[in-house]
Amino acid sequence: MEKLLKTFEYEGWSDLTSSLFPSLKYSLTAVALSTSAISVVTYKVFGLDVLATIAFVVVMMIEVLSGMVASKVQGVATSSTKMSRFSLKMACYLTMLFVSNSMAESFDGKGSDVGFWFFDWLHLFLAIHIAVENIVSIGENLGVITGKGKTYWIGQIQDKVNDLFKLKKNED
Repeated sequence: MEKLLKTFEYEGWSDLTSSLFPSLKYSLTAVALSTSAISVVTYKVFGLDVLATIAFVVVMMIEVLSGMVASKVQGVATSSTKMSRFSLKMACYLTMLFVSNSMAESFDGKGSDVGFWFFDWLHLFLAIHIAVENIVSIGENLGVITGKGKTYWIGQIQDKVNDLFKLKKNED
């Protein structure tokens, strides 16, 4: 076995182990294991795969951080009430994702294609809609941060959408 390892330029089992699990070299094993476990839970419970989970967490973190910066710009102190509101919002989002995913899995298990299709579609719709809603919230925060007003970026998006439909209408 040692000779076989050396043909791949491994000095021994520890080199192979470090290559398979590089988090060991940096004492990140606990973080790596936790991330993996949480990813499995989010997939099994909420129906979000790894990339969707990462995107969901990133959007939520950006919303919280941009909200904190916007509060600082406005001179409003960050409070436990605001963080509690965010936690309640997250609980509502996760409940919607959990219920729609559970219903889809239930109908799939019973062989009901129509029920599965509907709740699978609803689950995907909710995941996307939650992301869009949080992007709108981030836009509000960015408007405050940049000093342009809470509705500035939202207005910019509305104008672009209106221009797009006007262009399309003129083409017809």
